[in-house]
Parts: sequence; structure tokens; C-alpha cells
Amino acid sequence: MRTNAVDILGIGAQKAATSWAHHVLNLQQNVWVPSKIALSGKEVNFWDRHYERGLKWYARVMTPPSEEKKSLDVSPSYARIGSGKIEQCRRQSPGARVFYMLRNPIYRDWSSLAMEATMRNKFDLANASFIDTMVYYDKENVARFSAYKNGIRNWREQYGDQLLIGLYDDVVADPHAFYEKLCAHCGLNPNDVEDWRAKISKRIFKGPDIALPPQMHEFLLKKYRPMVHDLEKMIDRDLSDWLAEDPKIK
Repeated sequence: MRTNAVDILGIGAQKAATSWAHHVLNLQQNVWVPSKIALSGKEVNFWDRHYERGLKWYARVMTPPSEEKKSLDVSPSYARIGSGKIEQCRRQSPGARVFYMLRNPIYRDWSSLAMEATMRNKFDLANASFIDTMVYYDKENVARFSAYKNGIRNWREQYGDQLLIGLYDDVVADPHAFYEKLCAHCGLNPNDVEDWRAKISKRIFKGPDIALPPQMHEFLLKKYRPMVHDLEKMIDRDLSDWLAEDPKIK
């Protein structure tokens, strides 16, 4: 029996470079992800959507073809599951290396809203009024993926130092340095991937490029200012750029 059902676990957040993280880790020859048996592309979504299938199903799905390979599950909605399921996850995968990507919630919300509007619901976000945008924002409830504090607290309680908090800002600023950091956390050697510096530089799953209107920015800035101040203390990072009127990293 394997010690861990999953060896590397990416738990969020949506629109915060999780697809990029999945891509660069999957470049490693000894990292394995399920293919046809997984139900949603890169996202297995066991702990949030397919929990009724049972722990044995998840263990079977995540079992690599050889013991030398590390299994990888990147499902951004895992950041939102309750403490009970996280405790079960830790029991099933006690040695898993977990990473949680964060992004400025102002732009994370807007990116998620743009994706929902243009790719799934055909809502003309670029030309919508502020009121119509707010109605759509509330309807889609995209803010639920920006509730970082509870997710960090619950996962840290179970995994401690096995949880790496990464920032979208760091990926944008220096993807090579962050890739090396991510590999070190997951017990991987970046040099095992030939020409890795060139292979990790491309953007993965870029969303629609719709400018954030000033009125919406003002609303989101006011909404998230208290949480960002609390988050700075939780992760020991200066996040003042997130609250700037014209942030350098979006």
C-alpha cells in the first residue's frame, strides 16, 4: 500500500496560476496525474464533487503506474472544503506536499467573473453597467474562491509546514525562481526537466482580457481591504501592492 493516496496536492485558488503550477509540475517525468479516469481534465475534484465515490475510489484513481512516481492532484476548489474532510485527507495522505496559490482578490474575482461571463454564460461584461455587473457578481458568487483566511487556517492545522503558500505575483515576477521553490517543496529537481527555463515561461489558460472598471475596483478594494491586512499577518508578507490604486501586479 502507498503511504499517500496523493503525494502533491494543489488546493487553490482558482485564477491564481494553478493551471501553470499543474503544467510545470507535470513536466517532471516522475510526476503522474490521472488521465481518462479523472473526470475533469486536470481537476479530480474528489473532495468537493465526487466524495460520495469513496476514499478507495480516490486512492485507486490517484495510484501511479509505478511506485517511483509522485501522484499530483490540482483541484482549486479544495481550498473551500471543511475541516472534517481536510482531516480525512491528511489521514489518507499524511506525507502529501500541499500548495495554495493566492492572488490579489480584487483581480482574482474580476478574472473569475470575466471567465464565467464570456466563456460560459455569454454575459457582456465589457459593456455592462456597474449595477448589472454587481447583480451578476452576486449571482455567480465568485467571491467564495477569495476567502483565503479560512482555507489557510484549516489546511495549516492539518499539514503545518507541508503547506506552501505561493503568490500569483511571484509567478509573474520571476517564474523560474518560483518553479525552483515549488519543486523544492514537492521534493523534485527542476533540472530533471530538459530546458525547463524555456518550458515554464509560457502562460497557461489565459482568461479574457477585460479591463476592470474604476467603480468595480473601488468596490472590491473596500470589500477586501480588511482581509488583506489580516492575510499579511497570516503569511508574513507585505501585500500593500494589492491595495494600491494602480497595483503593479494584477
